[in-house]
Amino acid sequence: MSGVEFTAAMSVVISAIFLLMLCCLYYGYRADNLRDHLFALRDEMILYALDHGIAETPAHENLRLMMNSLIRYAHRVSLARLMLLDISRRVFKLKPSLPAMYIEWVEAVKALPPNEEERMREFHSKAMLLIMTHTITGSPLLWPAFPLVVLHDVISKSTRAFKDDTVSAVSRRVPSVDLFEVDALSRPASGRSGFFAAG
Repeated sequence: MSGVEFTAAMSVVISAIFLLMLCCLYYGYRADNLRDHLFALRDEMILYALDHGIAETPAHENLRLMMNSLIRYAHRVSLARLMLLDISRRVFKLKPSLPAMYIEWVEAVKALPPNEEERMREFHSKAMLLIMTHTITGSPLLWPAFPLVVLHDVISKSTRAFKDDTVSAVSRRVPSVDLFEVDALSRPASGRSGFFAAG
């Protein structure tokens, strides 16, 4: 091997290592960014619950615990994992049951006054929208589809309907991000616990 060939080969190897390091850093940044958004949403939900006197209700406590699970699970959110969860469910004919915490939350939310009920459901929907957006923006395969859905809904719908329709439109085309929530809630909590802890 001549000196020129050796130099070219080393350049390729170094470039590949550098690119791999950039990918790893970017992957970590994306997971941290999702966690930051989930933390901000959870904090907003906690402040709302404190202001409206529902901080001690099961509706708030269970939603806080569900958000904590999603925060811990953020590094696992990707289209590849979603597809694997969906394929394993279909191949092995699994019907993942809804976690008890989610079922309790749904029942507890129904017991709240209408305004608080709607607001708590909205917090949950926003968390799912964050998960879905993270999944889509992290997958080049889905990039062409997202602007079309957004453009359609911005032109024809209000902001609230836009969020709901975006979630439902993408959900019809890719496996439900609820699989992430079921998977996150099925994992045991570890580390810190407490009112403001991530789990």
